[in-house]
Amino acid sequence: MNHEEPQHASPSDASLPEPSGSPVRSCGSSSLDADTPRGRDAIRWARKGSEAFLRAYPSLRLAETDQGEPADVDGILYSIMKGCVIKGVVEIKTRYMSLDKLMGPYKGEWLITKNKLDRGIQLALGLRCPFVGLLVLPNSGVCLSKQIADKDGNWTCSFREEVTKTSASVNGGEMTGLNAFIDMTDAKQFKIQ
Repeated sequence: MNHEEPQHASPSDASLPEPSGSPVRSCGSSSLDADTPRGRDAIRWARKGSEAFLRAYPSLRLAETDQGEPADVDGILYSIMKGCVIKGVVEIKTRYMSLDKLMGPYKGEWLITKNKLDRGIQLALGLRCPFVGLLVLPNSGVCLSKQIADKDGNWTCSFREEVTKTSASVNGGEMTGLNAFIDMTDAKQFKIQ
């Protein structure tokens, strides 16, 4: 997963390794940012967030992309009720901030690399399913979800674009690039247990 946030914040995110007994399935081993303590913590929270989302949709499961390789998306949602049919493509981000901070100083906007969203939309279009984003906020114990695009590749959320300097990864560094700021003010909320 990519890791970006405005300089004045210190959030992070990472892809998810497999815990036992989870409805989330991973085929890869941890590497990259996942090999650091901060990366492992972001993974732990991303997993909790995805599990909170899945509890609200009991017929869905999440198959993850390989954690040892960079991927265009974090996983595929599929239905166990309809013969394991693909129901969505998902991107999951962990941001170390509160919901109040997201909705206040950040005006309810989720920063994510525009190119990452474009690649996710193209994959979802090719699979003829929606593209969904999950934003996990450990400081508030909540996961927000937002459909980003429909099965026809049409944007279904409000967003703006801006070139900004952001954190390159959960472990620091900087990068400048075109980012999308997705309006999360009407996102669905799922309490993390």
